[in-house]
Amino acid sequence: MCKRRSPINHAMKLSQTEHGYSATIHAKLQELRTFLTDTALDPAAHATDAYLFLSKLKSVLGNLNNDISFVATLMAKEYLSRKFYVSAFDAAAKAQGASGIDIEFRTQDGKRIAAEIKTTFPYQPGFGAKQREMISKDIEKLKKSNADAKFLFLTERLSFEAARKVRNWTGCGIRVVLLPAGDEQLL
Repeated sequence: MCKRRSPINHAMKLSQTEHGYSATIHAKLQELRTFLTDTALDPAAHATDAYLFLSKLKSVLGNLNNDISFVATLMAKEYLSRKFYVSAFDAAAKAQGASGIDIEFRTQDGKRIAAEIKTTFPYQPGFGAKQREMISKDIEKLKKSNADAKFLFLTERLSFEAARKVRNWTGCGIRVVLLPAGDEQLL
C-alpha cells in the first residue's frame, strides 16, 4: 500500500516552502517510527500509562489532518500541472484550513483557476448531513468564483461516487476530480 508513488516525492518541481512542509512531514513520520519501535503499549496497561502513550502519539502526529490536506494539495497541483501552466502556484503558501478558496492562481496565459479540496470519507452511503453541508459550501464558493476553470478535488473514491449523485450539485460547471487517479466528472 505505501509502495506506490508518494505525492511528496514526485518529479514535479516543488517550491522551497513545499519542500519544507514535505520535510516536516517526513521528520514527523521518522519520529513516529522511532516512538512506535521504542515504545509499546501493554494491552493490560494502567489507564495512566495508556493515556501517556496515546498523548505522546498524538503529540508526535500533530495535526495530521493538515498534513493530509497539504499532500492532497500537492496531488491537485500535480493534476493541474498536466492541464495548465502552474508555476505561480505554491501548495504550501496558504495555511491548511485557512478561509477562502483552497487553490487560486492564474495560468501563464491569464486563465484564472479555482479549486476546493476535500479529503472527506463518507460516514455512510452518500454523505452525512454535516459532510454534505461542508461540500455544498465549497461548491457555492466555486460557483461564485469568477474563475475560468473550477475544480472540486476529492481524495476518496466513495466521496467521488457520492458527489456525482447529488442532484443539486449538477449543472454548475465544476469539474470533480478523484485524486490521485485523475478520474473526472463535470457537475
